[in-house]
Amino acid sequence: MSRPGTRPYAWWEYDAPRESIGTCPGIHLDGKLSAPRKHLYGTGTPVHEKLSFGPRYKFGIPTDRVFPVLVKWYPDKDSKLIDPDDPPVFENQARYLDRYQLLTDDEQEFLPADVFDPVVYFPD
Repeated sequence: MSRPGTRPYAWWEYDAPRESIGTCPGIHLDGKLSAPRKHLYGTGTPVHEKLSFGPRYKFGIPTDRVFPVLVKWYPDKDSKLIDPDDPPVFENQARYLDRYQLLTDDEQEFLPADVFDPVVYFPD
């Protein structure tokens, strides 16, 4: 087992647990997106939480964050830019898989000690 506690990109796109129907009401993605990983702490607002954008995730983490021009144009939306001193931190893949009871017995046997450490998010 090369990377216990993780899943490849295609798994996140096609086989990961789905968000509940009604999470994105009125758009074709409702109930079809993978359930995201938990945002544990840190500053940075996903665009879909404040504006009319559909959510997009990469490995269960929202990819589209509020950027400076949106804060300038929509100051009333209470959006927060990513703070380099307090970036968004998410549960890692192993914690997500454990929460959904998707870790196999073999994976659990070979998980490294730091497998449940949180993941800091910095957009590409």
